[in-house]
Amino acid sequence: MKKIIIRVVLGLVAVLVILSAVLAVHIYQVTRPSGNNHTNWQLARVDFNTPMDSVEAKTIRSYFYQIEGVKQAYVNAKEGNVVYAYTPGTLEQETVNTHLKSKTELPFEFYVANASGAEACPVINKKSPMYRLGLMFRNLFS
Repeated sequence: MKKIIIRVVLGLVAVLVILSAVLAVHIYQVTRPSGNNHTNWQLARVDFNTPMDSVEAKTIRSYFYQIEGVKQAYVNAKEGNVVYAYTPGTLEQETVNTHLKSKTELPFEFYVANASGAEACPVINKKSPMYRLGLMFRNLFS
């Protein structure tokens, strides 16, 4: 009877160690730096205030790709806005404004975020146990 209890306890400890190792490797894999080269892109939004059809959306998107410095452009045709990405310091809002005014007659305005919106950012709470656990494993393996 004593041998059975020892085997069960050793088996449970082995399973616990294996599961902990798998969890640690998983957390490390999802929290490590990705190595992509666009992590410091800045996002900006232009509101056209009118819904667009798919042809207009593709045309507007092509206008953004003609601007030197724009890395990506995403058009939400239903809402009538464009979010574009660029490397900070390489593109001024006035450049985009001038280019768009020369290409389209659609009215548009640049979106400016207010300070109260910064508090509602859906990023994980840095005081939460999940964030601290991930940070602990990231620091452990780096």
